[in-house]
Amino acid sequence: MSKRFFDQLQAGQQPLVSYRQQQQWPNQGADAAADDGDEAELDSELDLDEDLDADADAETDPDEGVSGEEGDSGDDSRARALQAERQKNNRLEREIANRERQLQLSADRKLRTVAKERDEALRQIDELRKERLLERLFVDAEGRPGGDNRGSFFEIFKQQVGAEFRLEKDASGRDALVPIDSKGNPLLGDDGQVSAADHVESLRTHPATIAEIDGNGNATNLQAMSPAELYRASYACKPAGSRN
Repeated sequence: MSKRFFDQLQAGQQPLVSYRQQQQWPNQGADAAADDGDEAELDSELDLDEDLDADADAETDPDEGVSGEEGDSGDDSRARALQAERQKNNRLEREIANRERQLQLSADRKLRTVAKERDEALRQIDELRKERLLERLFVDAEGRPGGDNRGSFFEIFKQQVGAEFRLEKDASGRDALVPIDSKGNPLLGDDGQVSAADHVESLRTHPATIAEIDGNGNATNLQAMSPAELYRASYACKPAGSRN
């Protein structure tokens, strides 16, 4: 292009104006009013934007409330779950305690039963040991052999006078029979405590030990005598001072 064309272009353009320079336009007043209107419109748009932002913020607040309610609901759910777990644990502990108590009661009952059976077995053993010593005394006192339909004469003797002896241990730890009175005290004679042999000697008048012929020469009818009569007959003719 020619130099002339560039000169024409430059002549047609208006000089550039800096914002720092005061604008000198013929319609400056109208433009200022327009600028003021533009600024007012811009301020209005900014205010509208701020209002929209505030509305947006307000719209987010319900969400925050919902999340807070959800948090509270979650805490309540956890609290209920923990309470249910504690109740379950307490129930299990009570069941275990009841079961342990039942087992303990059952064990105690078994122990009492075993102890009772043991005591009964020991009592039976003592009865057998006492019976053995009574039978020896009966034989030494020349007791009558045999018996009737109520049992042997020794069994009648044991039933009637067996309670007058108590099984004890002597000084050497051996079994011994001790004569006792009706109160369970050792039987005393003129020379002190009566021995088992002396007491049996005093019972020689018992129908189980006397001869079949009574003192009047009549035969003793043991079949016609009741156990009570046999017991009374055992004290018929006692030697004087043999018993208290």
